[in-house]
Amino acid sequence: MKKTFAVSLFAFALIFLLSGCASSERMARLSAGIVDEYSVPKSYRTRSEKYMKVTQKQLKDRSAAKQKIGDLNESLVNIWPFYFRSKDYFSILWPFIDFDPYGMAIRPLYNQEGDDHSILFPLSSWNTATNSGWVLNTIWSYPTTYMFLPLFVHHEVKNHDIFRMYTPLYIQEVKYPDWEQYKTKNQWIPGNRPLSKLYILLWYYNVEQYCDLGKWNFLRYYNPKKPYDKWKKNELIYHLAGTNEKVPTNEKEYNAFRLKKIKENLKITDYPNFGIPLFFSYKKIPNETSWRGGPLCFFGSKNGDKFFEWDIMGAIIAAYENRQRNAPGNLYVRPDKTKYDSILLLSSINTTQNYKDTGTVKILNTLKKLSHGGIATFHRNLPEIKKQFALLKKDFPADRIKNGETLKMYLQEHYTSTDYPLNPKRYHGFTGMMFFYDFDKQNNDTFWFALPLLTCYSAKKDSSTFWSVPLLSFKDTNKNRDITGIMPPFVYFHRTDRYEPWTRRINPQTTKWVNENQSCETEGLYSLCGLFFRGKHSFMVAKAGLDAKKLEKVRANLFELHREQKYLADRQVRLNKEKEKTKNWKTKTKIEYYRRMIKIEEEKIATDKLERDLLKYKKKLNDTQTNAKTFGVTFTEKDIKQYNSMLEVVKKLFAINTEIRAKSDIGNGLFFRKENYYNGDYKWHLLGILANGEKNGAMEYIQVLHFLYRHRQEGARSETVYFPFIAIKKDGKDSRFSFMGRIFERTIRNGKSSGYILGIPY
Repeated sequence: MKKTFAVSLFAFALIFLLSGCASSERMARLSAGIVDEYSVPKSYRTRSEKYMKVTQKQLKDRSAAKQKIGDLNESLVNIWPFYFRSKDYFSILWPFIDFDPYGMAIRPLYNQEGDDHSILFPLSSWNTATNSGWVLNTIWSYPTTYMFLPLFVHHEVKNHDIFRMYTPLYIQEVKYPDWEQYKTKNQWIPGNRPLSKLYILLWYYNVEQYCDLGKWNFLRYYNPKKPYDKWKKNELIYHLAGTNEKVPTNEKEYNAFRLKKIKENLKITDYPNFGIPLFFSYKKIPNETSWRGGPLCFFGSKNGDKFFEWDIMGAIIAAYENRQRNAPGNLYVRPDKTKYDSILLLSSINTTQNYKDTGTVKILNTLKKLSHGGIATFHRNLPEIKKQFALLKKDFPADRIKNGETLKMYLQEHYTSTDYPLNPKRYHGFTGMMFFYDFDKQNNDTFWFALPLLTCYSAKKDSSTFWSVPLLSFKDTNKNRDITGIMPPFVYFHRTDRYEPWTRRINPQTTKWVNENQSCETEGLYSLCGLFFRGKHSFMVAKAGLDAKKLEKVRANLFELHREQKYLADRQVRLNKEKEKTKNWKTKTKIEYYRRMIKIEEEKIATDKLERDLLKYKKKLNDTQTNAKTFGVTFTEKDIKQYNSMLEVVKKLFAINTEIRAKSDIGNGLFFRKENYYNGDYKWHLLGILANGEKNGAMEYIQVLHFLYRHRQEGARSETVYFPFIAIKKDGKDSRFSFMGRIFERTIRNGKSSGYILGIPY
């Protein structure tokens, strides 16, 4: 209130001092009366009829003076500074006294310029034509404004029907809105207009007027450039259906209809609001009520039964908001929503809830989707729309629903009930910036994170994730993956990764192992103190007797042919559009003609390249079909156009011609490790060169510190070395044992034995 009062006083005083009354211009003018130096005063100082005539004469004389010097009959007396005269200008004892056709100045006592008068300027000034002026701190502009600063201000604006009155303890402003004018003029009708404002001491009381046209509320909006557009026509088609009134066909008919409905339906309602600034305020408008205590202390608002909120110092202390659901028939569906925020507590708690997409709600959602698009789309969807109305057990109102827009209007009008089944609530937010959560039961999603514990858990329909820094553990699970871990000093880790096998390379039958990027399944288990089971790695190989390289090429080509076919088809469509555009190009200049010729040549080059690429594609297609046939799989070009049908061909190729192989791995690369291959082969080591062994087909090998112990075997044949000096060879039933060569040697061959003792044979 204080701010309003100060601004008002300043504005009024500034207006009157600078423009409304006499200024100090004449009082400060010290011209000696030189010819042509005299100037006509500003028009706002000479508003009376007397000075208007003088002004016309002066302007005419000045125009003539620009062309000739005054004749001898014109008076020019120069006894300056005691007396001076030039045409209609006189000065006596310059600069104290001067006068002319507009007035006079007796400096510093009196000043008159046209209708402006002042005594001891700027202490007083008034204008007899406008009935405005001031004397000390009293200002008037009869009959609209009176001010006795700073105690009293009264102001009226007749053209805008505004009345204002101010005192230090009393401020009033009244407007006189003429709603009736909207019943006779085609113009925009505002939703509300201020009616009055009243401030007494620290208390205020304001009134605003609101207009309502009921179901014709859309007629409020008026655009002179588009007074009758398709949206308004759709509204009228809908609302006038089943009545005797006709839908306007042109702008003139619409304007007449609009004024008629406004005159019949315009209702005006006054809504008060009051309060004590800085302490309390109350405001009520259509469908909404709000109140506030203090500037930031407390605020509340209620919008019918659909919205409620309050806060204490905004969200600094606490803020609460509750939005109730709208009906599914509404075009913009908002869910139930509850929200609590507090900056002081660093917390936010939220709840949302949607309708279940079943029953009536599902039908309404389908109808909303079918309402989108232009008139052609609507008629294309009309059979399905009628089918949905049948599911609602409602007759399709063909007289009211003519297009998508009128369908939306029907849904908004007839399906506003809120008695529909709801999905489970979703809870999300955080408390104290320490605990974050999101529980969505509708989608089976769960998330929470505890900042002090550095622990997080997230779960969706078919996957979950957990990790905890203090517990040194994690878990990641979905349909293709299962990873669980507890970090050192006690480590347990299990892992499963699965991939679609047809996305992996097909390897030859003899392949023992591929890298992890080509594995279709990997499993692993880690255990205590570095002893771990690295798991099983599975991969795809061609069946025995098949050409794996050729089979892999067929697999890869099927994916490539699908991409190339789509790319070439898109290129053909774009090229045809460009050719059609160039064909219809009507050139107007030679430059455009030559540009068109260049464009035609470029299109020929592009066509040739496309044809070459199509030939390459056809050759690749034929080769792939031929190769696939050798593997028992046939397909057509149509099969590879769609991704799913192409994938079925690949799956069939895998089912007939491939098998899965696996390699398992146990141990640790630093201490102990054993790798087992699918065919029974293996290799292992203990502390690297300390001990190691290998089986490769019929060949087996094991050694400890290389010469401390070594054993090699291939079928029935083997050799073994022991430290020190012992060597053993076997070949079936035959064998040879030696110690330090022939110091002692014993050989068994064909059941007979022989050998050496100290080099002496026996």
